[in-house]
Amino acid sequence: MCFAEPHILPPTTNQMAYASDNERSSSVPVDRCYQVKCSKCGKTTWAGCGLHAEAVMKDVAEDDKCSCARE
Repeated sequence: MCFAEPHILPPTTNQMAYASDNERSSSVPVDRCYQVKCSKCGKTTWAGCGLHAEAVMKDVAEDDKCSCARE
């Protein structure tokens, strides 16, 4: 179980996050997934819909990724 607390606010309708700067031109938003800090282990994990988790976690070093079980 991962108890994540957002350290950044999720994007709003008017403020979308993008998987990369290159994708801005193709308008591919990372809608509703964002990085958070796990309150159990302190490492980086994600919160949101789950459809874009891989995109928001791609630049996080493996050693810095949370490995706590998710519910």
